[in-house]
Amino acid sequence: MRRRAASALRGSVRVAVVLALVAVASAAGAHEAAEHGDPELLNHWRTQVHLLFQWAHLVAFALWVGGMLAATRIRGMALEPLLFGSLGLFLVSLGTGTYNMEFGAATPDAPDVLSLPALSRRWPFGDAYIVLVGIKQGLLGLAVLWTLGVAVRHLRWPPDRSRDRLRAVFIAGAATLGLTLAAVTSAVLVLHEAIDIAPTPLHALGGVVGRFGPDELAAAQVATRAAPPPYGSDTLSLSAGLRLLLVPGAAVTAASRFGHLVGFALWLGGLAGALLAPAEARRVLPLLWLGLALQAVTGVSQIATWVPFATTPYPWRLSEMAHFRFGWTYTVLFTAKLALAAIAALGTVALSVVLVRPAQGRAGNRWPPRIATLNVIVGLALAYVAVAMLLVHEGVDHAL
Repeated sequence: MRRRAASALRGSVRVAVVLALVAVASAAGAHEAAEHGDPELLNHWRTQVHLLFQWAHLVAFALWVGGMLAATRIRGMALEPLLFGSLGLFLVSLGTGTYNMEFGAATPDAPDVLSLPALSRRWPFGDAYIVLVGIKQGLLGLAVLWTLGVAVRHLRWPPDRSRDRLRAVFIAGAATLGLTLAAVTSAVLVLHEAIDIAPTPLHALGGVVGRFGPDELAAAQVATRAAPPPYGSDTLSLSAGLRLLLVPGAAVTAASRFGHLVGFALWLGGLAGALLAPAEARRVLPLLWLGLALQAVTGVSQIATWVPFATTPYPWRLSEMAHFRFGWTYTVLFTAKLALAAIAALGTVALSVVLVRPAQGRAGNRWPPRIATLNVIVGLALAYVAVAMLLVHEGVDHAL
C-alpha cells in the first residue's frame, strides 16, 4: 500500500512537470508564429545579474519571516540556529537592498531618506516613497538590533539556563517586525508603480496599455482624466502619496501584495522548518496550506488590480498578447508561474499525504525530506519567475 501511494505521488509530480514544460513550449511555438515587436528583455547577462539580486532579496525575506512563523509551531528549532540563521539572512537582505537602492528604485536618485530635503518635490509621489523606504530600512535595522540583543543575552546566560521564554519573546518580536516590514514593502511597491507611470493613474484605477497602434494609450488617457484625487492636484507633496494609499483601488492593491508576500513566506519558511526539524514536520502543514490559500486568493485579486494590460494575459491569449508592449514575455512568465504554482500545490499534497500516514521503515522516513526539498526547489524557481515578471511589468510601466 505504501509503495502504491509513493508511486502515485511520483506520477503526479511527473505529470505536473510535463504539463509545465508543455505550457512553456507551446508558448515558445506561438512566439515564432506571432508578428510583434516584443524585445528579448531577459536575455542580457546584466539583466540576469539584476534578477539574481532581486531573487535573493525576496528569498531571504521569505525565509526569515516564514521561518519565524514556522518556529511558533516547531519546538525543535532551537534559539541559537534561529538567531544566527536570521543574522545570515539579514546580511543577504542588506547587501541586496543596497543594490536595489541604486539600481532598482523608482526614482532616478537613490531614495535615501537622509537626502529627502534635497530630493523633496522632484517626482510625483516621490516624497512618500522615500519616507516609506526609510521606514522599511529602519524596520530592518530594528530587526537586526533585536536579533543581536537577544543573541548577546543568549550567549551571556549560563548553558544550563532555560531559553524557552527568551526564544518565545524573540520569535514574537521578529515575527511582528517581519509582518510590519511586509506591509510597508507592499505600500512601497504601490508607490513605485505610481511614480513609474505618473501622471497616468495606477493600473487598479484604469491606467493600462492596449494593443500596439494609435489607441495603445487610449484607456490610460481616459483613466487619467477620471482619476480620483490626489491625481489632478498636487502630487509632489508627502501627503499626496499617503492619500493615494487610502484610495480604495490602491488600498486593495497594497493589501493583495501584502497577502501574496506573506503567503509565499509562510509556504517557503514552513518547508524550511520541516527540513530543519523533520520530527515535527507534520506541525507545519497548517502553515503550508494557509500560505497556499493566501497566494491563491491574493493572486486572483492581483490579476484584477495589478496587470498593466487592458486584456488579462491568460495563457490561452498568448497570440493576442503578442500585440501588446511586452505582452508576449509577460504572458509566458505568467504561464510559467501558474504551472509552478500547480506543482507547488501538488507537492504540498504529496508532503501532507506522507506526513499524515504513518511511515513504515527507513524508506518511509526518507520521503518527507525528499518531497520537502523538491518543494523548496519549486519555491526558488517560483521566486525567480515572480521577480522576472516584476521586471517586465516595470518595462510596461515605463512605456506609460
